[in-house]
Amino acid sequence: APRSSWYRKIVLMFDAGHTTFDQEWYFDEITGPSDDLTKISLFKRYEGNPVFYPEGSQNWRDSHIANASIISPADSPDGNWWMYVRGSGNVPDYHDQIGLFTQPADDFKPFGPWNEYEGNPVVPHGPEGSFDEWHLLDCAAVKGPDGTVYVYYKGRMKNDNGSMDPTSAIGVAYSTDGGYTFTKKPTPWKKPGGPSDAVYHDGIKALQDENIQVEPYFCQCGISVGPVVVDANNSKRFLAMVEDDCTTERFRESIEDRIYIRHTLLRQIGWKVLNLWTPFWYMANSDEVSHMVTTIAIEQSVAPPPKDASEEESESVDAISAENLSVIPYTVLHPKIEGTPHDRPIAELSAASIITQLKFYVDHESPIHEELLQQRLFELHKEPWPNQKLVPQIMDAIKQGIKGQKFIQTGKFLYSLKNPAVELRDRSFRPSSERKMIYVSPEERMFIPSSMDERDIKQLLGLLE
Repeated sequence: APRSSWYRKIVLMFDAGHTTFDQEWYFDEITGPSDDLTKISLFKRYEGNPVFYPEGSQNWRDSHIANASIISPADSPDGNWWMYVRGSGNVPDYHDQIGLFTQPADDFKPFGPWNEYEGNPVVPHGPEGSFDEWHLLDCAAVKGPDGTVYVYYKGRMKNDNGSMDPTSAIGVAYSTDGGYTFTKKPTPWKKPGGPSDAVYHDGIKALQDENIQVEPYFCQCGISVGPVVVDANNSKRFLAMVEDDCTTERFRESIEDRIYIRHTLLRQIGWKVLNLWTPFWYMANSDEVSHMVTTIAIEQSVAPPPKDASEEESESVDAISAENLSVIPYTVLHPKIEGTPHDRPIAELSAASIITQLKFYVDHESPIHEELLQQRLFELHKEPWPNQKLVPQIMDAIKQGIKGQKFIQTGKFLYSLKNPAVELRDRSFRPSSERKMIYVSPEERMFIPSSMDERDIKQLLGLLE
């Protein structure tokens, strides 16, 4: 195909994920739209997958190959397509290193083959004792204005006992001969962290440079937030918290969680949330830092004065007392469908009808676990639960409802777009099958004091297990 037409296509290459011993890891490729899932997917799988195998004349990539970083002809040193990849192999010990592949610009074949540079790996693992002595991961290549090619990567080293150190650091290597021979910066650019952690660490440093006291994180009930800004007049109080769009730790797995649910709920319980979006952080860094510092200064100016010791002690006693927590009965409402087109067996319902009924329950019980949501539908139609034959039909309706913005989902829980206040709910009078900890949403758990043990929590919420 002509070069210009390929610039209008999306080529996605991904790591096939963890496999068991002796199985292969490889690059895959997808291009859209989908044949089987046109309503929820942009892509369809390329019939000739995989386009890369973990093999080659050199053993630097005979175990697996992943993490492609492509430089287009507009930016490559010689006007052709360049692709840096991470390969794993025994050389003779097991290491991850970075190699180079190319294709001519006038005959681009996105499905391959790619031409391997005979001098691979172009960025090898470091010497013993260096921050990248074991692995080089997550490569990201870019050409500078003077033609220098830079490759950023995550370096991993060994512990004293020979195992892999759990921390990581961002390294950079640069090439002045067109991307073939690289010189490494001898010390990490950022440590610890991988490339996606840069905004997090840069944000902390920007605040510290302004003499603002900041802690890396605050964690309660297993839910971590941060960095958090400390009140200059009260070290036991936080002024605000900073959220970036990079990390995906617990309860930040989905886009909906990171940009909507999490922020809404944090604000409901009193947090001032400062958002750092990666594109703006790099395109207008000074403006972003200025906005963040100014907002913190305003929050500091209206912060309440510190309490004396007797007030703090009284508050502490109150905070850990279950009697002082507001708990409401968990109530379930069913829509009235008798005599309507909705009053039919589930198997005969249209997707639109199921979505309407699901939305009713989500709006009234948000956040609700997806298993309970399915169960509500069976209760409404007086059909036995569970019925695995009908579950795919319901799950498909849930997916369509999410796409149609009738409700949203993060993890196993579904949330109403009406943004109802989250409250602790007592399940004592619900069926025993519903009185389980797994059905308690993360947002409810955030209200529970960390001093309460599991027995007290179950008693508070009427749980059996």
